[in-house]
Amino acid sequence: MRKIYHSGRPQAFVAIFLVAAAGVAAVSWSRAATPVVTFEAENGIVSGNASKVPDATASNAGSVKFNAASPSPPPLSGWPNASNVGLLTATTKTLAGGRVDDTAWFAQNGFPGAGTQADPYIIDKVTFTSQLTFGCACDSPALTGKYVKITNSRMYGSGGNPTPGGSAFLWIADDGPFVTITDSTLAPNQTPLTSGGTTLGTDKGIFSYVPFTALRNNIYGANVLVGFEIERSEGPTLIQDNFLHDIWSCCDDHTDIINGNFHASHITVRHNYLDGIRVNNSYVTNGIGIYDDPSTSAGIIEDWTIDNNYFDRSATMILSNTSTSRFLNPFILTNNTFTNRYTVNRVITRAPSQQSGNVDQNGNPLIF
Repeated sequence: MRKIYHSGRPQAFVAIFLVAAAGVAAVSWSRAATPVVTFEAENGIVSGNASKVPDATASNAGSVKFNAASPSPPPLSGWPNASNVGLLTATTKTLAGGRVDDTAWFAQNGFPGAGTQADPYIIDKVTFTSQLTFGCACDSPALTGKYVKITNSRMYGSGGNPTPGGSAFLWIADDGPFVTITDSTLAPNQTPLTSGGTTLGTDKGIFSYVPFTALRNNIYGANVLVGFEIERSEGPTLIQDNFLHDIWSCCDDHTDIINGNFHASHITVRHNYLDGIRVNNSYVTNGIGIYDDPSTSAGIIEDWTIDNNYFDRSATMILSNTSTSRFLNPFILTNNTFTNRYTVNRVITRAPSQQSGNVDQNGNPLIF
């Protein structure tokens, strides 16, 4: 609740004074603690990049969050694959990656933009030969609230065999910027094996502690291709039109295609092709894992939309907490295709708050 306090100049006219006094009396009679006008934004209608979120410290236990993501673009007309998503043009610059923890890096490397939502820093047609990290995880304000867009780029990451701990293609720390990555390929410097997976890889593909957008990318060769730990008070994350396939695994690594943890909320996963083929023709553990680890924590998640995706070759295609007190509405599961190539179950989750249009590969309806 925001309070707007009225102030005025002393007036010489008694009539004006009496009007002001009457106004104070009227407000006091209506039980306001002070002579104020109040606005309860969470009780109104929000639009654009704003959303209502729970907030136990606010009036009516809710507040309005102004979010990082833009409205979702229309999906591709066909399923994402290596011929229509990812890096489909030549890059023009090669950089070593590394950690970016201030805005000077963008100008030093010739990347235009002001770092605002309307004018983000633009990284276009770049090959990164090692992991790119935004933020220092040291509560620095330098990149917090900034906007970065990566397009038409290639990221090799810092992979190995066995998997290097904390490795990724793209890592966004909790004091990092809002990143949109589009039309890029994130994978080791090799093509997938015919038997599945790669000969080396990273722990994560994309990993983020802040909301992000991943659009029309080709991602393979990591234990978890897209991972994130985002708070319930933070704005939406969009994962759309990506080709997610060929999982790297070694030495009992845990593997998911998409992995959201702790309080990961306000997530849209739309029109992706999720093929969980893994090293040695094995299957990924989960196509999408929605976690609130550990089970004894206060981790609560909410607001997931999983719409119009193709799931193939996963031990379990969607796994989440089955408790509606820990996984809150809305949970929308619509228009997805789940093949019969699974080894545990298609879906192990709480009942969706909305479901329709889910089918197997032959078009037979599925109800969860």
